[in-house]
Amino acid sequence: MRFSQYFQNLLPLGLPASGSAIPRDTIDLDNSEASDPTTRPKSLNRPPRPDNPFAAGLNTAPSSCRDFMKPSEQCITDLQAQPGAVTAFSGGEMKWDSDYESDDKQQAMCQTAAWDAITLARFADQEPDPHNVHYITLWKTWMGPDCSTQQKRIAGPQGLLPYLEGWQEFWWLRMDLQGMVWIQYKIDQIEEELTNGNTEKERKAEWQKNAGQMILHKMMHLDSALKVIDGVQARTAVYFPVAQASARRFFNLNQEGSVTRANTNVDSYAWLAKSKYCYDLTGYFPAPPNYKAIDDSLSAEELDGFVLDFSLITEGTQDTEIESRLNNVVSRFGTPPSALAPKPRKPLSITMVSNVNSHAVKSCGETEGEKLTPEEGSADVELLPDVAGNTKNLPWPGGSFKLNIEGDEYEDKSDSTNPGRLFCPKKEISCAEDSVKSKKVRSLKCGDRVFFHAVVYCDF
Repeated sequence: MRFSQYFQNLLPLGLPASGSAIPRDTIDLDNSEASDPTTRPKSLNRPPRPDNPFAAGLNTAPSSCRDFMKPSEQCITDLQAQPGAVTAFSGGEMKWDSDYESDDKQQAMCQTAAWDAITLARFADQEPDPHNVHYITLWKTWMGPDCSTQQKRIAGPQGLLPYLEGWQEFWWLRMDLQGMVWIQYKIDQIEEELTNGNTEKERKAEWQKNAGQMILHKMMHLDSALKVIDGVQARTAVYFPVAQASARRFFNLNQEGSVTRANTNVDSYAWLAKSKYCYDLTGYFPAPPNYKAIDDSLSAEELDGFVLDFSLITEGTQDTEIESRLNNVVSRFGTPPSALAPKPRKPLSITMVSNVNSHAVKSCGETEGEKLTPEEGSADVELLPDVAGNTKNLPWPGGSFKLNIEGDEYEDKSDSTNPGRLFCPKKEISCAEDSVKSKKVRSLKCGDRVFFHAVVYCDF
């Protein structure tokens, strides 16, 4: 194994297991600092940690294991027969690659990181206390507002990971540990910040990230914690950035069914465990970057997202392949209860039409979209020439408008002072100002005489 930059090890594949009740949260998620300590702690009580199972070091994988991306039958047989391995997570045995080039210090770094991961896993193996608002806030932050529906599933795997037995698949992992710190060193940093009167970093979940969290993320792929996948294979993995559009839309944790998505995402588990550890340690809520409280009026584009493991993605990976991988990942967790299944979403932009002159062509194919039918007393959907020339001050479509979307009847209503609401067959939706409302350059153009100006955005 080469460790000049990466930590590679051999592990079994796996994932998490289902349901109960968190009643409410009483911490203001828009102002979480209000619940932080009013007086800085002078010292920190470090939580206990389990004995280090890696103190004696790790075995080296048999010489028959020359290609962990495609392990041979002989390699698998030799691995199973090799005595004295360190069983770390879910029965998974951590071993060095047969050609590793790590010195003693580098090996110790890897083993300490794995020890930290076990510490975090055992620290976060309980369901949240329904009377502890700190825990409720953490769970809703990292798992979504409906986390109570699957809290047993969420808590179970983390507590069981150090004890479960059996393995089915191999993972060949590459982790860049350069610059990552260990839990004990991170606590030293936190104490130093508090001693100097600084509390800003204690409120940042990203600043508290550590090597144990990274390893725990990988350990959550262990197969004995969930459904066994047929076949033996190894794989590498990369992750969508939080800002990537499809990942953001898929992991909108502030919407119904969010926990069904979050609890199939190993990163959510790792962040929850690390954040709980640090929250108990300092009393300061570790907020995610660009943190927003639960707000049903925000569209998916306006919310932050989580990441999902799509395996290796290169510049040649097609969208159809990514979609196939997404379906494959989700299918491994079985079929969620129908009430929890993510519902199909339909973004709707309500636009107003302006004509350059009376000779403009009225039809523009798909660009025209579904027509709004104004009811009596409503504003016209076509802008007057003087209004059309002022795209930075477009009026709201005041009144009541009917439209048909995929066979269902909808009604949009506004008093002309705001974006209004969309009334669907079984619910009503708060709409928002479309992000391109005042940008003429982003207006859809039909031919050279008709423009469609986006005014209202509804995500339902």
